[in-house]
Amino acid sequence: MGFTGKCAKVGVGEVFESISTLFNALDDLCRKFELTKIETIGDAYWCSHGLSTRATPADARRMLRFAAALREVAGGITIAGESLQVRIGIHVGPMLGGIVGNRFPRYHLFGPHAKVGQVLEQAGSADASLVS
Repeated sequence: MGFTGKCAKVGVGEVFESISTLFNALDDLCRKFELTKIETIGDAYWCSHGLSTRATPADARRMLRFAAALREVAGGITIAGESLQVRIGIHVGPMLGGIVGNRFPRYHLFGPHAKVGQVLEQAGSADASLVS
């Protein structure tokens, strides 16, 4: 949180290095927790689990463990001498996934449940997870 303000205090190289370090660490965590990285949007990282199956309580626990690990990793990365803080939104519900575009194709998730996680993240507070 306060990412834009922190970025304004440093050069673009430091911002890129910090984001790259964070996203590489999150890619590693996705492998560890068997999650699927969907995409990055600016400073946001979107991942999912169980896209081809119905969600179970074990899936929710997996996402919560990932969220705790994410907060720990982010806290070890700094921009402008300050540790990164994250907001996390977790939601369970059916979605449709598919590849869109042909010039720079991307896998994307669609449906009302896809938006709920984003809304939860945006409504969250520093180093906390909102879950529905």
